[in-house]
Amino acid sequence: MMYIDFLGSWVINLTPHDVVVRRPDCGELIIPVHGSAIRLAESREHLAGDGLQRVTLSFPDGIPAPATSMDGKPVFYVVSSLVAQAAALAGRRDFIAPDTNRAERDANGRILSVPGFVCF
Repeated sequence: MMYIDFLGSWVINLTPHDVVVRRPDCGELIIPVHGSAIRLAESREHLAGDGLQRVTLSFPDGIPAPATSMDGKPVFYVVSSLVAQAAALAGRRDFIAPDTNRAERDANGRILSVPGFVCF
C-alpha cells in the first residue's frame, strides 16, 4: 500500500505491472504491484457460429472489500480500466484505473507513464 499525496489516499496496485505516474507537481511516482491482478471472469455464447460471440463479464471471487487505512483515509485499488468500469456498475467507487488516454508513450506505443487515474 502506498500513500499518494495528490489523491489524499492510499492505493493498492492490483494490475500485473508497476504503474508510473508522472506529474509536474510531484515528479515521478512508481506504484509497485501488490498482490495478484484482478481479472474479470468471462463466459461466451455463440450467436453466429464462431464469427459472433456474446461475452458476459463478471467479478471473480476474492475481490477485496472496501477499506480505509489506519489513519481513516480511503483505500483505492488500482486496476485495469475494464475492471474499474465493471466495479462502478456494481456500485464500487474504490476501484480506479491509470489514465491511459493521456499516457506518455514510447515510439512503439508502449506506456511509459500516466498523469493520474480515472474512476467511473
